[in-house]
Amino acid sequence: MEIWIILEQVYIAALTVGNFDLSEKCITKLVLQFPNSITVKRLIGMGYEARNDFEKANESYISVLEEAPGDIMTMKRQVSSIYICV
Repeated sequence: MEIWIILEQVYIAALTVGNFDLSEKCITKLVLQFPNSITVKRLIGMGYEARNDFEKANESYISVLEEAPGDIMTMKRQVSSIYICV
C-alpha cells in the first residue's frame, strides 16, 4: 500500500516541477490500480491545473463532486482553480 502513497507524492512533485512525462506515468499507474478512486480523480484535475487548463480542471472537479458531494479536498481544489481562472 505504501507504494501507492509514494506514487501519488511523486505525481504531485512532478506536476509541481512541470515534469509531465513522469506525472503521466504515475497517474496512469494510479488509474489502473484505483479506477474509481475519488482521490485519483482529484489528482487528474490537479494535472489539468498544472497544465493551466483550468476549464478542464473545473470540469473534473465538478464530476468528482457529483459523485462525492461532501469531498472537501475537491471543493478546495475547485475554488482555487476557479479563482485562478478569473
